[in-house]
Amino acid sequence: MPAPAVTTTLETDHGRFVCAEEGGGTEGTVVDGRPQGLATGTRESAGAWETFTVERDGEVCYLVSCGDEANGIASSYGCAEAEGTLGIFVFNRPSGGAWEALIPHEMPYDRVAFEVACRPGHYLCAEPDGRIVIRQPEWDGQPSDQPGGYESFTSSYDFFAPPPVADLPFPPTAVAQLQGRVARHGVPLHDATGARSYTACHFFEGFSAYTRDPARATAQLVAIAQAYPAIRFLDVVGWYSYWRGREVSPIAFTARDGYAVAATPDYYAQLVAFAQVLQRIGLKAHWTRGDLQLFGGFSGIERHILTVCELVRDHGLQDVIEIHEVVNEPPFNGVRLDDARRLGELMTTALPGTLVSHGAPGGTEEASELRAWAQGADVGSVHGLRPGSATDVLRHIYSVRREGFGAGTCVVQGEPFGPGTDVSGGRSDDVELLTLACAQSLITAQRWTYMSGWGVRWNGPIHTQPGFVEVATIAGWIPEDVFSWTLTRGGLVDNPFASASGYFGDSGVSHGPARVDAAYAGDGRYLVTVYGGRPPYVLRAQHRLTFDVINTTTRQVEQSGVLEAGQTVTLYDYRIGRLIAGRLR
Repeated sequence: MPAPAVTTTLETDHGRFVCAEEGGGTEGTVVDGRPQGLATGTRESAGAWETFTVERDGEVCYLVSCGDEANGIASSYGCAEAEGTLGIFVFNRPSGGAWEALIPHEMPYDRVAFEVACRPGHYLCAEPDGRIVIRQPEWDGQPSDQPGGYESFTSSYDFFAPPPVADLPFPPTAVAQLQGRVARHGVPLHDATGARSYTACHFFEGFSAYTRDPARATAQLVAIAQAYPAIRFLDVVGWYSYWRGREVSPIAFTARDGYAVAATPDYYAQLVAFAQVLQRIGLKAHWTRGDLQLFGGFSGIERHILTVCELVRDHGLQDVIEIHEVVNEPPFNGVRLDDARRLGELMTTALPGTLVSHGAPGGTEEASELRAWAQGADVGSVHGLRPGSATDVLRHIYSVRREGFGAGTCVVQGEPFGPGTDVSGGRSDDVELLTLACAQSLITAQRWTYMSGWGVRWNGPIHTQPGFVEVATIAGWIPEDVFSWTLTRGGLVDNPFASASGYFGDSGVSHGPARVDAAYAGDGRYLVTVYGGRPPYVLRAQHRLTFDVINTTTRQVEQSGVLEAGQTVTLYDYRIGRLIAGRLR
């Protein structure tokens, strides 16, 4: 769906404003020998005819004239029309389509160029004589693929800033910020207020983006902070060509493919400034790094990490760190297990009281590997099973806690799956699966991370990705002390529910859920995830209890009531699963 419309004026390189003559027009109508609504760049000041509505739809936009009541024109979309070797731009179309679509390009000095979507490599161009034409840019009389001054316009609307935070559809209670330093008391995570159950937001490129455009990166952080209390970001990246143009590093290096990368100017000063922005906004950081091969060996890695720790300590930024991770997926980023443990010990010594993780092994979910990489760390990390089957994904989250890490380990799901093409091997735009996975993770005492394509490579506003609001909301609804609850499953006697027909997938079972996973508190509160299988889904209460059946996508209570032990409830025909909350009586 197109985003809400805004208006703009466009000033040419010659100090004149673009105008829709006659305020716009109707296709085929000619006035004084020219198409009605012809775009020109001739006006010394901006009025109604020089003001345009901007409609955004993904990467393209449409310019719409504001019309003129005198000639009966309400508004008209700008359209690229052919005229000889050049083209013209005319505001005379009733709706936006392929010929009306423009692609904004960011230009120096806060200006914008408009590529014509139906003619790649051709741009709106303001000629000195006031004509607005469509042409390929030139440099010294030769064709160029880069727009220049004549193709650049000063816009009163910023085409490249994230939407204002006030315009975003955030639920008012989606997030409670983490207060003071994050610590662990056994398995549960705590802040200064007590036990906390919450979800972080993946913004891998956050610091890299900040070094390129601090204002835009900060605006994105502000938007994230409306729904999430923490981000996960990299402080070094660039060894792999995947990050070309997004590298950030304190040293110059030669990338894996032989590409020479310069050191980021004032790298450590900018890293401190970025952490101070997080501090002012109230965001914590799951602070990690990638591509440590660029340092050329252990000593360079050690020097960088110790420098980071010193800066954090000396600038009073230790409370900003939620979890300090040695490196993202160490085996793929230049760090062996023994080295990760050594670096973790150095980090703990340099910043006592800061939670340290060695990183997730990556590429494997074997229990032995998960436990090995968690050994000696404050927090174990897993990147989770990437879709496949929704039932397998949810079952795996449960199994990671119960069979993978075992009792007593504090665990975070640091990089699971989510929407967008840059989610490697694990894309899912399914909001029901995303919200159920978040709930399943928190119920099983694993801090979840909202993952998205634009949270990997920042090619658009993270807060517009599918599930951003819904995941934050369901996470905010889960009780804060849930990490200390007791885990159970299936038809075990301490589970509030059992499937009345058995579990789909078992021999001879033709209907019913595939899984009924649960956790319960000492005071009788419980949470149950019911998922997979084939309808009807009939659940039998194993104790006297109250219940609410919750759709995690809409957060609506679909059924509620009181059941005696042995009584049943039939769930609606869910697509993936449901969350049930209540209390044993």
